[in-house]
Amino acid sequence: MNYIVGFIFIALIGCIFEQHRRIHYLVKRNIEQENLKVIQEHRYDTLKHLTNMLDNTLKALGYDYRQFDKNNFTKHELTPEQIQQLWQSQQ
Repeated sequence: MNYIVGFIFIALIGCIFEQHRRIHYLVKRNIEQENLKVIQEHRYDTLKHLTNMLDNTLKALGYDYRQFDKNNFTKHELTPEQIQQLWQSQQ
């Protein structure tokens, strides 16, 4: 009888340790998911910024990237007013 009680006691302690390990694992996964969301948001913002920089660079050089799909690579000279607008939009 003492062996059965001892075995049940050890099994309960094992269950408690397993629950503790599982909770620790889930907390770690939750932190990793939050970090992943922050990293993805940062990458999205960086990609948006780089796309905006590329668009403004092409505009400053006189090209329109929307026309590239149509194989239209003609360069348009910008007026000083358009250059001023681009400069203000950058700041």
